[in-house]
This record gives sequence, structure tokens and C-alpha cells, in this order.
Amino acid sequence: MIEFLPSSSFYAQFYTSNGICSWEIKGAHKKRKGKTTIDHYLLQNKAQMKRILIKITHHNRPKLTVSCSSFHKMFYLARNNRRKIVFQSKKDDMVVQKNHNEEIECVYNGKMIARVRRGFMPVKWQQIFSPNTPILSFEHNVNDEEKILTTAFLVYFYLYKV
Repeated sequence: MIEFLPSSSFYAQFYTSNGICSWEIKGAHKKRKGKTTIDHYLLQNKAQMKRILIKITHHNRPKLTVSCSSFHKMFYLARNNRRKIVFQSKKDDMVVQKNHNEEIECVYNGKMIARVRRGFMPVKWQQIFSPNTPILSFEHNVNDEEKILTTAFLVYFYLYKV
């Protein structure tokens, strides 16, 4: 579950199916250097206290950087249209798109890894969350790095309302 919370900057919490907040992401700070704007977001695992920095740089070509102790990845925006964004690095690509059912799909290197749906919620969750809360579900065999990258690209997708 993704719960967007009221805040002056982007703030969201990610809940497991039993209602426990496992991750949160919030805007850390914003920098301006001439025509370049750099937005920093902090993704934090509540249980392990793992911290991941997500940096979105806006200049001629937007860039998204994800950094933590285990990896550092940098992607450039290749395409942005009404329903789809495509980011590419030297050897990877990530596509985040809305399908015909208004679900958000995340495809990493040609492999579907995650989907965000609204309106499909188990009855027991409706006691905790509002009925239209987005549900993020990952495909089988998705590793931690792919989950973190998916979260970073979803931040971009929600912030810049493709």
C-alpha cells in the first residue's frame, strides 16, 4: 500500500499487507544552481534503518540518481509523454507507464517487475486504508535493488504527473 501524506514536499509511506509501515520516502531538500534544480528525497527502511538517497536533477535532460551502500545508479530521461516515461542508463532502462486500465506498470530491462493498482483491495485492509489507496505489488523474483529503483521511478512518475 502507498499512503501519500500531507506535507509541503513529497511524503509517502509504504505498508505491508498486515498494516505495518515498512518504508517511507520524503523530500529532503532542494538546490538551485543557475538553470539547474536538484531535488533530494530520502527513502528509508523502518526496520533495518537502511537509507537510500534519490536525486532528481532538472536541466536540459532530467537525470535520476539512486545511491545507497550497495549500489549507485544514474538514469537519464529518454522519453516523457502523457502516459509513459522512459529512463535509460548505459546498460539499463526503466519504463513506467499507465496501461489501458489506468494501472501503473514498471518494466526494468524488458521485464515486468511491479504494478500499482487502485480499487482492488482485500476486505480486511479496508478497515485500515481508504478504498482507493494505491496498492504496489511486485512480481516474483524481484530483488531489493529492483524494488528500490521501482520506488525511485514511481516518485518521479507521481511528482511530474505523466
